Amino acid sequence: MNSESNVLRWGIPGWSVLLSFAIFVALDSLSGGRGLLPQAISSLASESEAWQVAFTALLVTAAGIPLGYLIYQMYFYIRWNSPVSCEGFLPPLVVGRKKDLLDTLKDITLDDINLSEGWRHGLLPSLDDHRTAWHYLARIVMDSLLCPGIHASVYPRHEYLMSMMHSLGASFLGICLGFGGYLVFKWREHEVTFASMLFPALITLAVVALLHVESRHPIHEGIPILGAHLHDAAELLLGVVLFLFICLDPVIDTLLGFPWPQVLAVVCGLLWVNFARGSKRFLLATLILTLALGLLLRAFVPPQLLQSIAWPLVFTTISFLVLTIAFLENRQNVRDQMVTMEYYYLKQYVEKHKSDKKAAQQLAEADSAGGRRRRRQAPAKPA
Repeated sequence: MNSESNVLRWGIPGWSVLLSFAIFVALDSLSGGRGLLPQAISSLASESEAWQVAFTALLVTAAGIPLGYLIYQMYFYIRWNSPVSCEGFLPPLVVGRKKDLLDTLKDITLDDINLSEGWRHGLLPSLDDHRTAWHYLARIVMDSLLCPGIHASVYPRHEYLMSMMHSLGASFLGICLGFGGYLVFKWREHEVTFASMLFPALITLAVVALLHVESRHPIHEGIPILGAHLHDAAELLLGVVLFLFICLDPVIDTLLGFPWPQVLAVVCGLLWVNFARGSKRFLLATLILTLALGLLLRAFVPPQLLQSIAWPLVFTTISFLVLTIAFLENRQNVRDQMVTMEYYYLKQYVEKHKSDKKAAQQLAEADSAGGRRRRRQAPAKPA
């Protein structure tokens, strides 16, 4: 990888922190927040000369590169050396390295990847030592991808998938830091109380827990709930929260007026029911119950109580979780592609090695048998 690629690779997670922080603050102001950061930027731009604004923007952009490098070090520590690196933590949030190894090997045994050669056994004593195991397995995978007869595009494709997987993981960590910075900014500016941050914590935990449960079930089955096999449960939970937000947020009422926000939410919900996987009946029932709950809360909850809720924080939390699902699902998809490729070519490599070894043994046995036959047929030497 050349220096330009490294700069871009390290810069993306750092820029993700800065950009996501700016996006969350902008969404906060659009949904009724005080807009302190946009006001500060506008004030700075009006009071400074053009070269000062340009220099500040350049400095902020350049800061993304060392910041991204630090994020990569945090990311790889979590993936390789932290207490959760081996077994993982709520996958796909942090997928354990041992699971990566097992997914790559599947039915390939340790003796298979040691190629029945004694000197290799010391390099791969156990999969429980995930770092040592991967150091050896990475070499075998590389040999399988560069094996004669394999198309030249296979190895670069594997390198691209690996780089993309780590880029998505580090960028997601950057988005988490950006959202954390936004929360601290809101708290320091006294726009929200510390107790009000319980909502983003709980809803984030619920979404991550559902993603974890989904990762434990076969994709074609989904999660069994009330007799229905539910797919994309995390997205559905997020959709329900967004539906209630649209029904109850006073700012949306001010912009569109009742009942147009609810009509728009129902139309989007019907589109979801039409295109989503799983039981249409269950999804339609969920949509009807959510609409009924939203209308009941709107009718019986006092307006003063609704206005006291930190709606901008609710909206930015939903936006953060949308990005969370997108990045984690995309990373999982790239990881699955890479694992499938590794298993496919590693299996071929192992089978080819077994076949070559068996053919060599048969040839040696044939040569040995032929030698014995020739010795028996040779005339005896005269005394």
